[in-house]
Amino acid sequence: MSVHWGEEFLDYPSASQVVFAHKLVDAGASLILGHHPHVLQGIERYNGSVIAYSLGNFVFDMWQSPTRMSMVLKVHFVNSKMEFEAIPAYINSSFQPALLEGVERQKCVAKLAALDNKIRRNYLDRSVDGWSADEVQWSETEYTKRAKLMTQRHRLENYTFFLTHLHQYKGSIVRQSLSRFFSRRVEEITAKS
Repeated sequence: MSVHWGEEFLDYPSASQVVFAHKLVDAGASLILGHHPHVLQGIERYNGSVIAYSLGNFVFDMWQSPTRMSMVLKVHFVNSKMEFEAIPAYINSSFQPALLEGVERQKCVAKLAALDNKIRRNYLDRSVDGWSADEVQWSETEYTKRAKLMTQRHRLENYTFFLTHLHQYKGSIVRQSLSRFFSRRVEEITAKS
């Protein structure tokens, strides 16, 4: 299955997302490929299936370093067993994926291992079977707060980048971007009142 899910810029899935992924596997999914957060998230093995919560970006024009780390997931089905390999990649300055080698590859492999451990540590290492989303370290409320914070941080970084590189853009792009910015602010103010 290919699933568009999760919050942008968070490098771990929500508890409800993990519960949902497990239900998908229990219903018959053997491989779940997640996308939407724009950053890598961990890979989990569950009941013989593989869940890649987010593969990161693959061909995308985001400039922030975390959104440029990516992976190619190579999956082999041998008889009834599935093997996989996460191949580290990075979105280069032409916004194309390039496979990593050497030290950069090792850094990405270490990052992927840390993300896998984050899922295990916070969602899966439970002494009681049948844990629920409210039993995990990060509650849904905390997850939502972190998601909003990351979105705000990303938006601020984009505004800063745009303003410091304003001279590089065509006038039509500047006008369009400023129009969109002000339209969103008006919508936010209107929604609050």
